[in-house]
Amino acid sequence: MDRAKLREIVALVEEMFKVNADVLEEMDVSLRYAGGRYNSTGGGVIKFDITEKNVDGKEINLEAAAFLQECVLYGLTKEMLGVSKEYRGRTWKIIGLKTRSRKYPFIMERDDGKRFKFPESTVKMMYGGK
Repeated sequence: MDRAKLREIVALVEEMFKVNADVLEEMDVSLRYAGGRYNSTGGGVIKFDITEKNVDGKEINLEAAAFLQECVLYGLTKEMLGVSKEYRGRTWKIIGLKTRSRKYPFIMERDDGKRFKFPESTVKMMYGGK
């Protein structure tokens, strides 16, 4: 298997999800491609994030749930999840926390949808944490 074939398979699976969007909507879940890998012997793995919507209609994935649970340890509040802030001419928002990452624990999303990891010091500077 090669990269092109893996991308074809991912596109096919994503198309299948779009066809069955009404079923996913009924279940209050969404799926997002989260990477994959392949090897030359013909095998591969595709990862998808399954996100469930809470009673407010907000999507809560593993990283968002971790932020809601651990934000007080960083001097932040639960309300800061998803709140947009300006930083270096771009708009950013906290979308989650990777508790096992010591150097870059925060997952931030830029205004164009691209995700990045941020250090605690930068997030505290942006959001005024203690």
